[in-house]
Amino acid sequence: MRAFGKTGRHLAAVAASATLVLASAGSALAQTTDETADAAATSQSSFSFLDQELPNPTPWENVPMQPEYRVDRESPVEDPAGVLLTFWDTQSLDALLNDGTYQLTNHAYARAAYDNCVWVSANKTTQCFVPYDVELGKTYTLSEPVNYMALTTLTDDDAGVYTARDIPQVDFAGFAEVYGYDPANDNNLTFVEKPETRGGDYYDNYGLVTWETPRG
Repeated sequence: MRAFGKTGRHLAAVAASATLVLASAGSALAQTTDETADAAATSQSSFSFLDQELPNPTPWENVPMQPEYRVDRESPVEDPAGVLLTFWDTQSLDALLNDGTYQLTNHAYARAAYDNCVWVSANKTTQCFVPYDVELGKTYTLSEPVNYMALTTLTDDDAGVYTARDIPQVDFAGFAEVYGYDPANDNNLTFVEKPETRGGDYYDNYGLVTWETPRG
């Protein structure tokens, strides 16, 4: 994996962290522009994210990824009740870090075969809706992994992105319906507490997913 500093991470515009917004509990999902969605993803989240480096897959191989979410601040959303998790298919790491642009490479895509997750074809993301069962200062992962399926040979310019957005109680029922979250269902993805990774750098805008490629 290529080296890049924390400064470079934060100078890059986070165009890749676009999410979907729900105007009200009873309305349909509407896709935002990258600029608007970037602001929503970063300013409406309690979390910081740990970068993930995965083994180099062969084509059509699934590689499990266990994201880490550290609760670093009080939620900017009044009465948070849920979290919208977003996992992006592979994009150009150079374009993201150097230009702040989102350019799909289509070399691997995120998969989450859980009943509270959906694939959004409009922006090539997998999105999951989970309850806001977290506490300030603690670190969480997911109860089961999110998989990346390699479609071809990955390069050191391939990267996935994952983000989270807090959802208020007033919108909880609407998101739960759209994303298929049912607390009685055994096939839900949920948060589970874990120890913070020692020496890990957690970033407050998004987490990167990269692979141990031959040139990495």
